Amino acid sequence: MAIFYSAVKDDPLSSGGNSRVVEGWNDTIECEDGQTRYLAYLGQRAWCDACKSLGVIVAAPGSPDTDRMHDHELNARQALGGDLVMCKCAQRPVVIARYGRSWMIETGGNASAAAGKAAEVPAVPAQESSFNDRFVLRDANGQSIANAAYVVQRETGDFEYGETDEKGHTHLLSSVAAAESIRVFLAG
Repeated sequence: MAIFYSAVKDDPLSSGGNSRVVEGWNDTIECEDGQTRYLAYLGQRAWCDACKSLGVIVAAPGSPDTDRMHDHELNARQALGGDLVMCKCAQRPVVIARYGRSWMIETGGNASAAAGKAAEVPAVPAQESSFNDRFVLRDANGQSIANAAYVVQRETGDFEYGETDEKGHTHLLSSVAAAESIRVFLAG
């Protein structure tokens, strides 16, 4: 099962800096920080601080299509965390759904291909009573990705930041009491 959270105005992008969704439309969500934000839709824009350009939000390959809310006036489907931003960067940044987490889509399948550079990775137990691990990030050809900035989104919604070592290893994720699914985003 995979969970996709709604993208809203001001959600950050994986490219870091001041990268964020800059447009929203009509419907609002009351966010965990107490602010009300507009839902973001496919075709709306986000600012990428890495390449200093505006890009259009597009659905990530493998992300749910039919469960996305559709706004008839805008004639667009809802944007989700993991969707891509078509800015000037060679590696498209990913929308990180930080604020709209009160609205979600649950899918029954495995979303390992979803969200372009995002992947669900089940944690592997290091010992019987707790779970912790580190991972090797690899490109589409199976080569390890060395010295690359990344963001890990934990099942709780918390984020951990790091840079892979010369062999593509992530940092050791903090220990948890049960196995969890995580999402890993490469920085642009």
